[in-house]
Amino acid sequence: MKFSDLNIGQRFSYKGIELEKSGPLQATETTTGKLRPIMRAATVDLVNSRSEGRQNEGGSLDALRRALAAYHQTCLSLLQAQGEDRLPDVEAAYRKIQRAVETCSQTVEQHTTAKGRSS
Repeated sequence: MKFSDLNIGQRFSYKGIELEKSGPLQATETTTGKLRPIMRAATVDLVNSRSEGRQNEGGSLDALRRALAAYHQTCLSLLQAQGEDRLPDVEAAYRKIQRAVETCSQTVEQHTTAKGRSS
């Protein structure tokens, strides 16, 4: 595969080094963060297959969900300690954020599926 065929953010191997495409002619070494120029016509090998990419995206969303749930539990415990009845407001805000995360998840899935059809 040619470097120019990669999307920004895709990981690949070039001359035995794992990199991530960060621009049209630039990549970042995944271990050092060092920027490297890469020719558009350079032959590269993908590090992640399409299915692994979906798992990584899902993993990021799962981590976001876990962080959101932990934050919510902290808010609830602090509100209960104060004895105020603000729980309905916190719950409503939490559900709104959950819906936004799910919308984001669906958008990522649709984008990934559309990309798979165009390849």
